Amino acid sequence: MLKIASQSLSPLQQNLLKFSLSLRSYSATVQAFQQIAADEPPPKGCALFFAVHGEKTCEYDSLGTLLKTASERPKPFLFKGDHTYPASNPDRPIVILYAEIGTEDFYRFHKLLVRKAEAGEITYVLRHYIAVSIYAQGIAGKSNCPGEAKRKSDLS
Repeated sequence: MLKIASQSLSPLQQNLLKFSLSLRSYSATVQAFQQIAADEPPPKGCALFFAVHGEKTCEYDSLGTLLKTASERPKPFLFKGDHTYPASNPDRPIVILYAEIGTEDFYRFHKLLVRKAEAGEITYVLRHYIAVSIYAQGIAGKSNCPGEAKRKSDLS
């Protein structure tokens, strides 16, 4: 994530990002999105997915079908912390992407939804989502990152 972010951030902004990540200052927001996603569990076998008025899929090509029937279902509730794409059309169906930012699949789905939002076809909402097993491991204090255990022991 830092590698990708460094391409568009100044050195000062990179240091601030690293500092805020080390403080876990956004953990509460990530936890809130995880809780929201728990109420909207992913389809089986999906690392990311999108929801269109309650119907969920991780199949890239099925968005058109879900959009055609969206008006038959109520619009979802949007939260204050939701990331709504600026060019979104509030009168159109709401598509919520649950995905881990920085993954290859995220970029593919994100580009599709950005195109649809800029064309005025949808309201695009992004909710950062980490597969539960990965996120739970991080919350439990376990890490696969080299040096993490050493850093913790250095602090004690």
